[in-house]
Amino acid sequence: SVGASGGWTLGGGHGPYVNLHGLGCDNALEFTVVLTNGTILTANADSHPDLFFALRGG
Repeated sequence: SVGASGGWTLGGGHGPYVNLHGLGCDNALEFTVVLTNGTILTANADSHPDLFFALRGG
């Protein structure tokens, strides 16, 4: 499990290796988010694919 919160992932994942590996948001396989009501939700290609698509930049 890798925790990445803040600018790198939320900003799209721009960095020195973007030309070699692409943006960080394009390489994310799964997101775990906390909703405003406190519910913890896992979004990936199989579970909540619409949210997963949006989190990757939709």
